[in-house]
Amino acid sequence: MPAPMKPPPALPLADRIAALRAEIDAVIDQMAADEAKKTPGVPQVVIRQMLTRGGDCQCRSYLIQTGAVK
Repeated sequence: MPAPMKPPPALPLADRIAALRAEIDAVIDQMAADEAKKTPGVPQVVIRQMLTRGGDCQCRSYLIQTGAVK
């Protein structure tokens, strides 16, 4: 019987956090782009700012926008 394969080593925590933040930023950017199509003349950067409530924590904004927290 062959020896079981070891799982690949997990990415360092800092790398996992960076990847998750990049994914969240992409979701927020897509939400802003979708909304910008419905509101011609409103800059996408303004819509993104409104979606994130002007906060600097994209993770919190993402959770609020998806309804995970209020």
